[in-house]
Amino acid sequence: MPWSRHPDDGLDNLVVAHAPCNGEKRDHLAAAEHVEHWTERMQRQANELGSVAAATSWQREPERTLGVARSIYLRLPASARLWQGEDRFVPVEAGRLRRALGAG
Repeated sequence: MPWSRHPDDGLDNLVVAHAPCNGEKRDHLAAAEHVEHWTERMQRQANELGSVAAATSWQREPERTLGVARSIYLRLPASARLWQGEDRFVPVEAGRLRRALGAG
């Protein structure tokens, strides 16, 4: 979730990104493909993320982070465009986003 939309520096909201991609994404919402990867990582690496958070005293509230993502993504108008990569934007895939966010 872009900081400009919700200031969350919790461990679950961070993703490894190469600098040019991170700069291109800026404050745009990511496409469904990226949301799927993010939620899969949160599930697959929950124990590891918890260990890192505990060892570093890093804030970690995965349900809150996921809740914020749901509240924003699931209310997007059909006309919204989501960042796919570089300067490519794609339409909202509501069904795919609902599945990725565990809401349908």
